[in-house]
Amino acid sequence: MEPKFNYWVVGASFNNGTKDMYDEFILRGYWCIGWDEEDADNKRVKEFLDRVNQIKVNDRIAIKQRLGQGSTTILIRAIGIVKDIDPEDRTIYVNWLVKDIDREVPIHGCFGTIYGPYNYEEDWTKTVFSI
Repeated sequence: MEPKFNYWVVGASFNNGTKDMYDEFILRGYWCIGWDEEDADNKRVKEFLDRVNQIKVNDRIAIKQRLGQGSTTILIRAIGIVKDIDPEDRTIYVNWLVKDIDREVPIHGCFGTIYGPYNYEEDWTKTVFSI
């Protein structure tokens, strides 16, 4: 039987990578996107905002970190389960199950803010989300 939830990989950097929000997200039990409607005229940002709107309670979420320009891998830093969503300000409240894991995985196209939904049957997803 297939699970009733999706898998998402998200970033924790704001202001074009100059502000790392990871500690704040973990400490306060949430994740949010650093873009808003004012930025939505940018096609890429609109895609990110649309993805955020698809996240549901019980979905799985992982915070990733890029390893620099040209890197073919990313670090998975934390894994959690979405427990609530505030659609007004796009805040995703998360029960962070595993923190500070620094698991290096292939980048799989995850260069920006949010990627998914992924299916758990993919080997890459299993690698990212295994606890």
